[in-house]
Amino acid sequence: MEKFSKQTIAYRKVIGSPQVIQDAEFEQCKFEGGALAQYDDPTCGLIVRNVILRRCRSGDNVVLHGVRFENVMIDGIGNQQLQFLSCIFDRVTLRGRIGPIMTMEAHYALSAEMRAAFREQAIKSYANIEWTLDISEAEFSQVEFSYVPGHLVRRNPETQFLIRREAAKSAALDSLPTYASVIVERAGMSPYETTIAPVPARSKNADRYRAQLQELRDRDIAE
Repeated sequence: MEKFSKQTIAYRKVIGSPQVIQDAEFEQCKFEGGALAQYDDPTCGLIVRNVILRRCRSGDNVVLHGVRFENVMIDGIGNQQLQFLSCIFDRVTLRGRIGPIMTMEAHYALSAEMRAAFREQAIKSYANIEWTLDISEAEFSQVEFSYVPGHLVRRNPETQFLIRREAAKSAALDSLPTYASVIVERAGMSPYETTIAPVPARSKNADRYRAQLQELRDRDIAE
């Protein structure tokens, strides 16, 4: 495994599929931004495998689209925002202090047919994956995982809630506090039966968000 320590990783683009980036460890490195992306292979043949990041940070935006992450660990990362668009996770561990992070569907500029193909292939892939994410020891500043099947996520049930799509669909959104309403609405539109909803513990509003998610649990909308 190639190791990098306290280095600045220059802006780089890796575009297209199939490609594999693997067997690398980064410690206290700064990434100057870049792109790992492909837009026409719903099977996600652009793969990041056996990679470790420890206490790294990203100075600029990083584009992540249509990437399959396998056996990856991120132990603390400071970043503006990490958006994973139509990415697939297979044994990815997030722990420590994590900056803003979210998962989303394929880029809106793609055709409706291609977006649907990415969605359908992700559903097929997750049917054969034992677990997707382990976030049980992660503390997020902002977080949204509506595009990952929640029942395949390893979580801390005290602060990381599970919402079932059917319960979300039947919930009266206008009776819920704002943050909880947004989370439930997204869970109801998810392509997966379940969605994970962690408390963003590093947010200044963490206590309020936790109370709202606990309300969902009290009302049998979340587990």
